[in-house]
Amino acid sequence: MKPLVKTGGGGQKKIRIAVDIDDVLADMTGGWCEWSNRWFDTSFKRQDITDDDWTALWPGLSDAERGRRIELVKSDPAFYPQLRVVPGALGALTELAPNFDLVVMSSRWTDIMPMTERWVTDNLPNIFSAVHTSKCFDEVLYRIGSSNKGRSCREIHVDYLIDDKLRHCLSAAEHGLRALWFAPPAAELLRAKQEKLFQHITPVADWQAVRAYFAGYSAGLGKRR
Repeated sequence: MKPLVKTGGGGQKKIRIAVDIDDVLADMTGGWCEWSNRWFDTSFKRQDITDDDWTALWPGLSDAERGRRIELVKSDPAFYPQLRVVPGALGALTELAPNFDLVVMSSRWTDIMPMTERWVTDNLPNIFSAVHTSKCFDEVLYRIGSSNKGRSCREIHVDYLIDDKLRHCLSAAEHGLRALWFAPPAAELLRAKQEKLFQHITPVADWQAVRAYFAGYSAGLGKRR
């Protein structure tokens, strides 16, 4: 795979790819199910998570109790370090890293970014040039359906976003970026095809598909625009 460059600003620079962390790099869904089952005697499985608001799976809770549980997972020093790497991510990113400028673009709270950066360093070393957060949760306070990730990507001159949430991919498209929608649910994919900006989004089933997408680009096997 040869490096891809863009011309501008007095020279050539590598194409910059921003990668989301939760359920793209780190298995947040699996980790959250295990954590809730251990702490609150639930019996969640991965297939139970069909909505962004996972706390809705705790029925009958007051807003105060729901908020307390969220703070518990945020403050648990064992939670984030134990998250597993999504299968295929390390191999694909190791191959991409020499030829692209890779950065992390998370939506996580600002106050857990130090733990996020440590996880990236420990699990995916020497791959990313920077770790950023779009501060989605800080700004919208769990208002599901909102996204400022496209704006945040544009501010740091990202060309591609890889994300598992359609709203973030659409936000990227609104700001002139291309997006790879990671492991989209089949039902949501069918609905998403009606979106005006869907032409700027490419669904990818897994990291093998991400690798193939950029390998084809690098080899000139179809222009990515």
